[in-house]
Amino acid sequence: MFKLNTTTFAFLLSLIAIGMLFSCQYKAKQGVSAGDDEYFMHLIEQSKSFQYRHAFDTALLYSDSAYFYAKSLKDKDKQATALLRKGTVFKNANLPDSAKSYLFRGRSICMQAGNFKKLAAAESTIGKVYQRLGDNDSAVYYLQNAIRIKGQVGDSLGL
Repeated sequence: MFKLNTTTFAFLLSLIAIGMLFSCQYKAKQGVSAGDDEYFMHLIEQSKSFQYRHAFDTALLYSDSAYFYAKSLKDKDKQATALLRKGTVFKNANLPDSAKSYLFRGRSICMQAGNFKKLAAAESTIGKVYQRLGDNDSAVYYLQNAIRIKGQVGDSLGL
């Protein structure tokens, strides 16, 4: 049986990441428009799948690929989705500072774009990060913002 050491495994993961990045750039240059959403959602779903298996490094690679793909398409909504996904992976990996960084970047894009449904999701996740940190005042602030925004867009059950 073949045994992978950590160096070999890291090398293989970086090859996969580079391959995904070039694949994203190639697809964007080819102008694949019909499959843009499908390909992007595939990357997001793969990130979720690996996160649920606690393979956070691989989940982050897929989130990065989704972000770079969205950036190559110049699609701000998809960029926000990928940044929020990456923030969620960091939250679940118990890396709150990194989580906040990506969640706030995604939140900022949502605010600029006026995507209030996604903004509410970002506020909710940020609140949960602060809750894990024990900063209850900040947690309540962001969770209340999420509830307020959801109420404004008529999606109170979506939290």
